[in-house]
Amino acid sequence: LYEYQRTRKADHPQEFLKGFTGVVVCDGYSAYRKLDRENPDITFAGCWTHARRYFSDALKALPKAAQKTAKDTVAYEAVKRIGAIYHLDNQLAALE
Repeated sequence: LYEYQRTRKADHPQEFLKGFTGVVVCDGYSAYRKLDRENPDITFAGCWTHARRYFSDALKALPKAAQKTAKDTVAYEAVKRIGAIYHLDNQLAALE
């Protein structure tokens, strides 16, 4: 379920989620962190795309020489595993 608003005002998701219980998959927008603290019946979960970006940026920040041996890093392993999740998700989508 998705709701579009013209602005990023914090009261939009607050109103939209009023009375909701369950899991909300969202980006790292600060309004969601505030709602997470105020709503024990809602679990806020970050999306894999945003998580992957941080690991990818960490790999890009390495000096060029270190990028060649980055396969031993947590960031490389995270990007690899998230890629596997995407791949599996694409395969399963064909079953619908």
